[in-house]
Amino acid sequence: MKPDFMTVVKAELTPQKLVPGIAFVALLMGAATVKTMVWASHDECSIDNFAADAFVAWDSNGRLAHSKCYDMYFRNDADLSNSQHYAEAFEALMAEKYPRQGYKIGLHDPELQEMVGIPDSMFGVFYGAPFHQNGDVVKLDGQTFNYEPDMLMKVADAGIMEATNVEEVIKHLDGVYAFIELPAMLGDPDELPDSAVASFHMQALNLGARTGVMGEYFPFDQSDPDLLETLRNMTVVSANPDGTERSIYHTNEENVHWLITAVETVEHMKRRGESLKAGDLISVGAMMEAFMDFVEPIEGKRHVHYYIGDEVISVSAGFEE
Repeated sequence: MKPDFMTVVKAELTPQKLVPGIAFVALLMGAATVKTMVWASHDECSIDNFAADAFVAWDSNGRLAHSKCYDMYFRNDADLSNSQHYAEAFEALMAEKYPRQGYKIGLHDPELQEMVGIPDSMFGVFYGAPFHQNGDVVKLDGQTFNYEPDMLMKVADAGIMEATNVEEVIKHLDGVYAFIELPAMLGDPDELPDSAVASFHMQALNLGARTGVMGEYFPFDQSDPDLLETLRNMTVVSANPDGTERSIYHTNEENVHWLITAVETVEHMKRRGESLKAGDLISVGAMMEAFMDFVEPIEGKRHVHYYIGDEVISVSAGFEE
């Protein structure tokens, strides 16, 4: 008997094996390799309506209609380029009403991509209101968010589009913001196990890109010969309102340098026929131990501290319904 998905997750995705960008998709990956499942309830949805249904759910803080039916389609299709096609159709509807705010990468580690059966990293685009500022209290308004300690890279110049590795890409980054990303969980939990959709479906849903909270800034000193290594050896500590530790994450335990997310963003933008420019923001992905951490209203604020060499930057956020 094959182990169930959660058994695989617990065995393979220990905190030491987690990498930025996979915390939100960790529970979504197992379905990518399940290709023997039959697309049940075939007559409940039409894939031609997916983008419109996704936008209605996103725009109304609601749930994706026909979540199970769409999930089965993307599970069985298992084609990342096709999922990106539907993500871009979903994006086009958001872009008609909202400005673009930034970008994000999911599942950036090549070894993990191979294990899951995905040929490349996943890519999402933030649309909507500007990100919340440090210390803000975020209104949930009926939405289900995942809580992800994260960072936002700030692009320094358009020369980043020529970068092909982390040594080159860092020269075109101005610095990083402490960031709490709040991906929106659009799948209907009444239709989906663990409230999670398949990884190819998550790509079609634009990786849940929605909003987040920007904190303090760490500018890159390009004259520092140890900058790349310093960034490789960060410690990220997430704390509860009472100061107790929520998560601790050491970036040097990753298989690859987290700055690879900037290189992969360049690759995805080229695929789309687009370019990054000075000031653009890129989410590097979740830096946390837990796979999923749904947000609930709290008293006080959660805090995330980033230890970068001799420096510390932080971000805080509260949550209310």
